[in-house]
Amino acid sequence: MIQQVHSHPDIYRIRVDLPDNPLQYLNAYVIKGVSGNLVIDTGFNRPECKRALCQGLQELDIRLQSDTSLFITHLHADHSGLVGLFAQAGCTGESVLPGTRRVRC
Repeated sequence: MIQQVHSHPDIYRIRVDLPDNPLQYLNAYVIKGVSGNLVIDTGFNRPECKRALCQGLQELDIRLQSDTSLFITHLHADHSGLVGLFAQAGCTGESVLPGTRRVRC
């Protein structure tokens, strides 16, 4: 499920279900820009999460390529599980944690 939460810049929320988790779902966010896109958080590395995230990105006409960046809010598996999917596609990404240096994907 996709919902536009802001315009100019265009910000969208993608609901990523979290199977077998009491939280039930995670909100991944997408900021669409003229020169590229930013995806915030991914969901678990599970087929259900991958399907939901990829379907949402496809509906937004976003392809995983070098003009798509990834930002992980923190390193819990429900937020960072699909980092490898982005890395394999050549996307850039960062996770900024308090008191640490930047981690490149």
